Amino acid sequence: MVRKIGMIIIIMISILILSKDIYATDYGVHPDYTYYITGSSTFGEYDFYYGSAQNKATKDFNGLIVMKYHENDTLYRTIMIDEGYSESVSFVGFFEDGSFGVAIVKFSFNYSIMEFELYSTEILKYDVFGNYVDRIIYHQAFKVFNNHGYFLVLSNDDTYQTDIVINSQLEIIEINPTIEANGNFTYQFQGKCKINGEYQDKIELTTPGNYEIIIEKFRYSYVMNLTLKSDVEGVENNGVYIGKTAVHANGLLFLNEEPYVSGTDILEIGNHRIRIEGIGDYVEEYQFIIDPIISGVEANKEYSTGVYINVPNSTLYLNKEIYENNSLVARPGRYELTIIGVNEYRKTLNFTIYPSVINLTNNGVYDFGYRLNFIGDGRLNGQIVEPGLELKAGIYHFELWFDEGVYAQYDFEILSLIEENNHETIKIPFLEIVLGVFSLVGLFLVFRKK
Repeated sequence: MVRKIGMIIIIMISILILSKDIYATDYGVHPDYTYYITGSSTFGEYDFYYGSAQNKATKDFNGLIVMKYHENDTLYRTIMIDEGYSESVSFVGFFEDGSFGVAIVKFSFNYSIMEFELYSTEILKYDVFGNYVDRIIYHQAFKVFNNHGYFLVLSNDDTYQTDIVINSQLEIIEINPTIEANGNFTYQFQGKCKINGEYQDKIELTTPGNYEIIIEKFRYSYVMNLTLKSDVEGVENNGVYIGKTAVHANGLLFLNEEPYVSGTDILEIGNHRIRIEGIGDYVEEYQFIIDPIISGVEANKEYSTGVYINVPNSTLYLNKEIYENNSLVARPGRYELTIIGVNEYRKTLNFTIYPSVINLTNNGVYDFGYRLNFIGDGRLNGQIVEPGLELKAGIYHFELWFDEGVYAQYDFEILSLIEENNHETIKIPFLEIVLGVFSLVGLFLVFRKK
């Protein structure tokens, strides 16, 4: 009798201490037991209520977990832990894989001193359906329990400097209170949460920044410092992009010190800097380059005809003179194209246009009226001439000059008009002679008859 009374007193005291602000309710859902609920939480599709169940006949206490469907508050499962001790469930924490850990305290009666003593504190693991899986046993008392980051935390003292942290495999691990994450950050916890001094119902952060997060439950307190970096797409630091790019990022964005809307095409050629500002004096910067799309010419290439150069979204200089996009460059010479972009961006390429002639070959013979067409500086029989010159009959020597020297030369002949028609003048007299012969024969026959 003394044993039972002492046990009841200890269990009831522990229930009152653990329940604190939670009213110990008699659920009365079992005819043989009285349920004392000291805590509750929700995870997934279930609501969990935990504490102890007292046998109405023996007055013994067993550990108790009641699982209900969160959607309609109907009973899913009742887990009662009776292992021959006076048991009480102190806490239920949740793991990322859907399983959960149960902190249970066990008391045994020491007959030598006629008192109840703590036998063990045990962490029992159950799968997502509430089936027992494994346990870890400590023969000591803990000040407080908590659950955050899908870890179960057992605190030895009020400083929380010697906490035991347990993962889903019931392994003891260490957690770093300084965290760095990209893009977004979610964090599971039980109790209350303050983010940068403001109470929040949940930890779901998307804005980049520096955060101080404090998790509190009853006497437990845990502080972590988070740096949430923007999840940047479209650029890398010191990246080089051709023609354009677009930066996708969270936060307040500035492109070359001007406000920038995430996802907007950046077309201007040059050196760029994107700055991302967030909460708590958070600043992140990326340097990148947009190189031009160049059409019409290629670096160090040689051409024998004129070219049209197009380089959008930039300022162009050709041999140090301003050049208008898509203008014809036809004069033979060596060229340097300079592309100017923002923030002291400069890119140069060189190309050459060589002189050329049209429809002219060395030792060629051409009809009267031939026009000499060429690109570049030309000299005909030693005289400087312009393209399109109509040539008279004769023998010619033509030179194309480049870089103050002869680049190519041609010897050719232009036929005279008489020479050109020689073949045709031979045909016409022959025909006239034949006709004349027929005429003479006819006259001869006429005179003979007379």
